[in-house]
Amino acid sequence: MIGKLILTLLLISGLFGYLRAQQRSADAPRRQPALADSAAARWQRRWPLLLLALLLIISAALFWLQWQEQHRLFNVRVINVHTGEVEHYVAYRDDIFDRRFRTLEGRVVNLADIERMEVVVAEEGAATVMRP
Repeated sequence: MIGKLILTLLLISGLFGYLRAQQRSADAPRRQPALADSAAARWQRRWPLLLLALLLIISAALFWLQWQEQHRLFNVRVINVHTGEVEHYVAYRDDIFDRRFRTLEGRVVNLADIERMEVVVAEEGAATVMRP
């Protein structure tokens, strides 16, 4: 969460820096044409845009990695402590809460005080087999 905030602040500050540079160049008196077309002048005009593009790429990559992590499948075993009865479910990581979870089928399961929940990362292909 803090990473997203830092990236957003960097993006905003880069945008303000770029706009200030544009305003300064518009307000500044015209220089000689040879100096305005130098490689250093072109780099000074382009670096804020490159920085913004880099920040957008990093933000998109972080979003993708977070989405992938939240959509990882987990096998959830609900065990009744008194009877020993075991029920198997499959859920996304994002849908598992403290004593409640939502299965892939959309069923919401609330655990009682006498039930215990075990959560294990599902292996590829094995998650669909362990449905009730």
